[in-house]
Amino acid sequence: MTNNPNTEKLVAEIHAVMTDLVRNMVRNPHNVNVTRKDVSQLVAFAIKTDQDDVRRVIGAKGKHFNALKTIVGAMLKRAGRESHVAIDESPNAAVSVLKKEGALGGFNARQFKDASKLLNRVVAQCVHEPERVAVTSTDVGATSILEIKIKASDFDALRGEREVDFEYGPDGELIGSIKNLFDGIGKNNGRVLKLVVTKI
Repeated sequence: MTNNPNTEKLVAEIHAVMTDLVRNMVRNPHNVNVTRKDVSQLVAFAIKTDQDDVRRVIGAKGKHFNALKTIVGAMLKRAGRESHVAIDESPNAAVSVLKKEGALGGFNARQFKDASKLLNRVVAQCVHEPERVAVTSTDVGATSILEIKIKASDFDALRGEREVDFEYGPDGELIGSIKNLFDGIGKNNGRVLKLVVTKI
């Protein structure tokens, strides 16, 4: 299989977005390592965190992990690739990853920082016109309202395969999975995140 440079760039960005998502879900973001292996059309990711953080990535009844798999699967579908996501729960300590300049994963978990840039990156990987995606953040007490502005033609891409209410998207549907994951990120940082979707 010959590698298309544009596809490779897209898959590399998806890998980076996924890594930042996981780093925002845990207490020890510097000890997160997400490895990637490509096998033909399949892109496989293995998530390694501190043992104490595994439960945060999995979430209650697998909610966060299932949401992460749905989001990554939707992103890779745009690149014409299939996905596999696994958690490496071996007892060895996670490989320490140096903080990249400006990486959202590098913040102190006790001090919540704006998740709008990360949400923008996630949504941009799931729609047809990523350059038209805008996410704004408004803080109200302990709540951060994140408004996703997308083109009307991308509304269905973000909603997922079946029509769902954006407010209560079920697990397995794209918008529901994005909301579930960002709920976990907010809780990990002492914030309540409210997502609103607006057509432009």
